[in-house]
Amino acid sequence: MAGARHEVFYLAKSKSSRPAQRRAGQHPSKTAGGRARGRGGSRREFPVLAAVAAAAVLVAALAIGGVYFKMNYHPAPTYNPIAGVSCASTNPTAVKDHVNLQILYQETPVSVPANIGVKSNCSYWLHTSDDSGVIDITLPASEQHHTFTLDTFFQIWGQPISKHQVATLTTSSSVQMKVWVNGTLYHGNPADIPLTSHKIIVIQFGPPFVDPPPSYTWDTKTYPH
Repeated sequence: MAGARHEVFYLAKSKSSRPAQRRAGQHPSKTAGGRARGRGGSRREFPVLAAVAAAAVLVAALAIGGVYFKMNYHPAPTYNPIAGVSCASTNPTAVKDHVNLQILYQETPVSVPANIGVKSNCSYWLHTSDDSGVIDITLPASEQHHTFTLDTFFQIWGQPISKHQVATLTTSSSVQMKVWVNGTLYHGNPADIPLTSHKIIVIQFGPPFVDPPPSYTWDTKTYPH
């Protein structure tokens, strides 16, 4: 009997200990599994947060770049026609003529400035390339039969011209103005002088006057027309 009781006790002990072992064995796996799932969840969330952060940085960079572009972007200016003369980005080739304009005050030459009618990105059909007094006339085919006057050039220059004033020079009780065209005394308003090929215009304020007026020798290689 004692042996039997001992056997029963052993079996009971063995049976009672197995569930405990299984339960004890289950807890670590659940805990480990839970931690694993927790870590797995964290790994799934991390790329999303990183993508959001990257997108925010990109948006900020684009915004800053847009502001910088607006601050530093300066579109090329446009210039309106003056007296029917346009400002062209390239010189027209249909008509190329040249006129020489000389201005003297009491026998002293007064320079006609270079780059009259020349802008940052275009040139008017009537303009100067240097201070020699040569006016370049470059017209497109649509204007090849149009003859402009000296007044047109002075409007592009932004200076007045009349029988009593040329730019900042004016007549008075003691100062007279005389005009010569191709060596011949001109009695009209200098503003009305037509600009045709190789014309030489001399405007003098005096006395004294240089008479005959100074001439101009055309370099036909540089100024063929």
